Amino acid sequence: MAVTYLIKFNVVPDQRSRFLALLQDVLDAMRSEPMFHEAVLHCDPASDCRFMLYETWEDHDDVLQVQLQRPYRQAWHEALPALLRCIAASISGFGTTSGITTEPRSAKVRNWCRAGVRGRSRPGYS
Repeated sequence: MAVTYLIKFNVVPDQRSRFLALLQDVLDAMRSEPMFHEAVLHCDPASDCRFMLYETWEDHDDVLQVQLQRPYRQAWHEALPALLRCIAASISGFGTTSGITTEPRSAKVRNWCRAGVRGRSRPGYS
């Protein structure tokens, strides 16, 4: 069953460009992972330094045991202490789902969106 994670980032203002560049590298690499479904990055319109990242993967155990250990994540993980105002980035799992909805996101979430990064296209997924 798929699992979706919500990760909140509060980025040091002068590290915003580096944060986005390193994250883009990770997101680009994730797209080729067979267990990956989707990732969407949102920027808070009230603050250019607050982001929310939604990631959906096929299996929670695979994320913990395999995906977080991938070599393409090393530079990202090492840079996080310098990039974030608070290293304890909030990570919330929405639990398992029987599928990914293709319905539009709520207006509240859409208003949060300013920058989007989408996962690879797969039949039946948004």
